[in-house]
Amino acid sequence: IRRPPISTHFPYTTLFRSTADSAYADYIVKETKVTFVISAGNSGDSNVIGSPSTGANVISVASNDSNLAISYFSSAGLQSNETTKLLKPTLTAPGGAIANIDNIGYSISGTSFSAPMVTGIVALLMDEFDDLKYHPENVTNLLCNTTTYVMGQTDEVDYDAGYGLVNYERARNAYNNSVNFVLTNSTADRKSTRLNSSHDQIS
Repeated sequence: IRRPPISTHFPYTTLFRSTADSAYADYIVKETKVTFVISAGNSGDSNVIGSPSTGANVISVASNDSNLAISYFSSAGLQSNETTKLLKPTLTAPGGAIANIDNIGYSISGTSFSAPMVTGIVALLMDEFDDLKYHPENVTNLLCNTTTYVMGQTDEVDYDAGYGLVNYERARNAYNNSVNFVLTNSTADRKSTRLNSSHDQIS
């Protein structure tokens, strides 16, 4: 049975109405081996990421703009009452001023558009590397360890960009070269599995 990635662009849907429901998203990943990609939200830096984006096993996606800087609206940081203490968002993808698919003269923005970018990358990787379909933990490790810095990012991980900008080419090349990834359940632990000692900076 093939397991395509799941993407949702509403941090607070009727299915996930409370912070406790991030645990349910984790359960889905653990039991079904489906990679779960969720938008971080559009509450801006003054607010925080809520459930289910705070799930330990989900990929929470922030937004960057055309200047490769974190979008002003992209949610950052954990809720104050969260007990997981995991770094979120996980990474970032283009979500600011996306050209409208109907080509009607205006752009659209939001993490609702950055999360599908990551889902598409995951789908491409799974299509080429079949074993990734059954190991969401490897998918997360692969994406986190092959990102590039967004503008202004100075730390390997932070509460605005997570591990940085998702990079399909680097992820594909890394897996294609048979890179071994450490299987972990903690975002903090994944910091030790970095592919390179130096991280690319986009300016």
